[in-house]
Amino acid sequence: MHHRCLICCGSNTDYEKSFEVARQELQAYFPTIRFSKGEFTTPHDLENQNLFFNQIAQFETSLPAEEVEMLLKGIEHTCGRSIDDKEDICMDIDLLRYDKEILREDDYERPYVQNGIKELKE
Repeated sequence: MHHRCLICCGSNTDYEKSFEVARQELQAYFPTIRFSKGEFTTPHDLENQNLFFNQIAQFETSLPAEEVEMLLKGIEHTCGRSIDDKEDICMDIDLLRYDKEILREDDYERPYVQNGIKELKE
C-alpha cells in the first residue's frame, strides 16, 4: 500500500548547500518526490533572525510514518544538523501529513506551506 506524504524542508544557514544534499537524499529514498519552488520566511520563536528558505514536497511510499520520520531525521544529520542546533539550522525536515492525517497542524496552516501545497496540485 502506498501512502502519500507531505513534508516541509527549511534552512536558515547555508541553505543552498543543505538543500542540494537534502534533495539528492530525498530523491534516492522517495523517487516520486516533487518539490515546490520554495520561499523565504521570517523565523518563528528564534533569536537568530536569518530568513528561512522553506520548500514543500510530496511523495508516495510504502513505509510506515515512523520510518519516514526516521529517514527524514537521518537526512537532516547528513546535511550537517546536530541535536544541539537550535538557532542556526542547516536543515529541518518535518513530516506534515501522512495520507490524510495532519501530523503538525500549526505548521500545516502556515501560508508558505499552503502556497506549496497549491503549487504541487497544479
